[in-house]
Amino acid sequence: MVKEGLKLAKIASNIVVKLPLTHEGLISFKKLWTEHKIPANITLCFSPRQTLLAAKAGACFVLYMVYGIFPVTITLNLRRDSVLAAHNIII
Repeated sequence: MVKEGLKLAKIASNIVVKLPLTHEGLISFKKLWTEHKIPANITLCFSPRQTLLAAKAGACFVLYMVYGIFPVTITLNLRRDSVLAAHNIII
């Protein structure tokens, strides 16, 4: 995942890499962020605890999936200095 993230980051300076909330995804995020300052959107968060885990890892954005009558995807902007252009709800 790190190789792909570095490759994507070369496209433009405002790229945000999308990584899954898995053990490997969090390890890849830590490496991309600490060594290369490449921000990430951590996806596949299904509970508040998982969202908190991604936030504690330092994720810039977290894609939180809320299921009920209507499935909703919420993108949480954890760093207010970051900019995200997305079709999701941003809070």
